Amino acid sequence: MRSKGFHCFTILFAIAAIVLVTQVAAADVLQTEDFETDGNGVRYTLTEECTDGSGDFFTRTDGSNIGSFVEYTGPNNAFFFAAMDTNGAPCTLNSESIELNATTTTNYGTLMVYAVFAEDDSTDGAEDWDDDSQVILEASLDGGAYAPLICFAAHATDNNTEPGLDADCDGVRDGAALTPTFTEYSAAIAGTPDSVQLRIRVENLTSGDEDIAFDYIRLEGVIVPVELQSFQID
Repeated sequence: MRSKGFHCFTILFAIAAIVLVTQVAAADVLQTEDFETDGNGVRYTLTEECTDGSGDFFTRTDGSNIGSFVEYTGPNNAFFFAAMDTNGAPCTLNSESIELNATTTTNYGTLMVYAVFAEDDSTDGAEDWDDDSQVILEASLDGGAYAPLICFAAHATDNNTEPGLDADCDGVRDGAALTPTFTEYSAAIAGTPDSVQLRIRVENLTSGDEDIAFDYIRLEGVIVPVELQSFQID
């Protein structure tokens, strides 16, 4: 006959094992895009890629194919992605996007998305996002509709205002201002979907000095452990 103490020991052992697994579990990097090589049509899909070499562009860049007056500091490596005045020739669209390939996330939880963003200080000292300008990093789970994760906007009632974080993604800035220095932002993805597809949408950055730059997009997750069961020794 087993004693109550033995059963308590096995239960405590199982609990300790679960705690140990939880403590040592580390996030795996499931997807990274840092634009160091051209991934259009391979790792991501663009609405278009264009630049006039000056102030109209939606393109992967190291700064050499956009205007020298547009300055960002601290990209992850040499290359990043940037947009300005996206309907100025040769660019043609008010709404631009970059859609990353879907990533399998089966058996992963605690999913997190990270990316760095920057915005150039305009040459006249004024900030020029209009009230309808937005940049949105969003996710589609298991092929469903896209939902916003990280958003940036200007003040909704004014034109030519300083853009910054839109924490509740309602189209109105309510957080810290964007700066020319790349700064990391993050957001959690709820649940345990089997796939995640990320997209960055650039909406109505269609005037001079309306710009955004982004880099080092990452999706990370933690393996969901198989439930440990207590065992007994006969």
